[in-house]
Amino acid sequence: MENKQTAVEWLEKQIKDHTIIKPALINGFEILLVEAKAMEKEQIIKFAMHLHQVDMSKTGTDILMEEAEEYYNETYGKI
Repeated sequence: MENKQTAVEWLEKQIKDHTIIKPALINGFEILLVEAKAMEKEQIIKFAMHLHQVDMSKTGTDILMEEAEEYYNETYGKI
């Protein structure tokens, strides 16, 4: 299975490819990325656990999308 890129990994690549970061800031930046990746992983795991609790007998693509959006809005707020 091919690995996909998370949003945090994409942001990391964009920043590293398109900006010049002063060497003194790189360590702090790397620490923040590690924390962001850990948070993102935890969010994905929690959502997967939440979906596992959904009544799968009623689940179709539209219902899963609604459930995912509802979960996101309740957990992280609307954007």
